[in-house]
Amino acid sequence: MILLTPAGPRKGPGFTLEKRDTMAKTFNRKDLPSDFYHAVKAVAPAASRKHKWNVMVADSITIRVTYWDGGSKKEYTATTTDGRLVDLPAARRPGGHFSNPSTWIEPEYQIPAEVIVVECGTFRGKVAAPYLTINSVTAERYGIDA
Repeated sequence: MILLTPAGPRKGPGFTLEKRDTMAKTFNRKDLPSDFYHAVKAVAPAASRKHKWNVMVADSITIRVTYWDGGSKKEYTATTTDGRLVDLPAARRPGGHFSNPSTWIEPEYQIPAEVIVVECGTFRGKVAAPYLTINSVTAERYGIDA
């Protein structure tokens, strides 16, 4: 999976390509454990109705700066498998909406066992399919091979 990430104040349009170590695997919502469905429904009811969900197994996730760019926006929420909310560090743009990407603060979050990080939002003005990021302990417990 290739992501665009801020490169800083130097050359080019301000973005470089970054490759993630793990890839997300697409699942039919009904093939995932019901705990996942109930957890996502609690934090993102609109995204929980999507039929295809993406699941990625990783020990950590970078909370990216998200903003409305004319049709797309991401939001990060963390919940336990039994539906309790978990606090996530917030990504910030200290200089405002049009600030230099090198000043953005994008924290790394170590995902504990039994926690699901739900990345959802809007893509081209429509509700986007949710991306669930879980650690290897949770994936093993639920028998997910992503």
